[in-house]
Amino acid sequence: MPCRPQGSPLNHLKQHDVLTLSARFIYLNYGLAFWMGSRFLVDGSVGLSQILTIQLAIMIGAFALGNVAPNIQAVTSAVAAANKIYAVIDRVSPLDPASTEGKKLDAVQGNVELRNIKHIYPSRPEVVVMEDVNLLIPAGKSTALVGASGSGKSTIVGLVERFYDPVGGSVYIDGHDVKGLNLCWLRRQISLVSQEPVLFATSIYDNIKHGLIGTTQEQESEKAVRELVERAAKMANVSTANGIKSSLRHTLYAKTLDEMMF
Repeated sequence: MPCRPQGSPLNHLKQHDVLTLSARFIYLNYGLAFWMGSRFLVDGSVGLSQILTIQLAIMIGAFALGNVAPNIQAVTSAVAAANKIYAVIDRVSPLDPASTEGKKLDAVQGNVELRNIKHIYPSRPEVVVMEDVNLLIPAGKSTALVGASGSGKSTIVGLVERFYDPVGGSVYIDGHDVKGLNLCWLRRQISLVSQEPVLFATSIYDNIKHGLIGTTQEQESEKAVRELVERAAKMANVSTANGIKSSLRHTLYAKTLDEMMF
């Protein structure tokens, strides 16, 4: 069946009905107001000016309410969004990085072990991300996790840093269950460079220097801090990042990629 053109008689009829209905309500309002107003005027309870004032107030109020109606959907959407936001703000996380509870090890070698790990993300309870996973990552060696997207590579990092607790099994560092370690201390022992790192709007030097926040080296002299930053930059090959070879000092104090190139 062919579609009706936009200018079809049916569309014109609908528009005519809407205009007719609106005009009908306006004239009914006028008729009711003047009919009741005339009765009050004859009784002497109100004057003509009061009748006209009430009539205009009703008309202006009706038009104002009519203009609010199209925005009701936006208001309800905003209220629903606000409820979700406040629910997230008010939620108390079971993993409190500011907590002082938990053990702090005197020394860390870096042996990481996953035993019988089963994990399900709270946002996707119907999907089992990891099932009975066992993995040993020895200290001092480079370990590569290779797999398709969604196979659980990033999940392992999240479990080691305790962004999540596994549904089943345990994660151990140097033989200690991470659930028994102080969460703030644990995360300070781990350096993570994501596949899409985010840099602050400042120099490379200051971005690396932010890594000292919360450590004992944070209060060191400016010279000692500079040596630590330059040492970290050399270990990360910052001066040759993205194939751009430049002096280390020039690269550290550059704020953009263009500044690094020139």
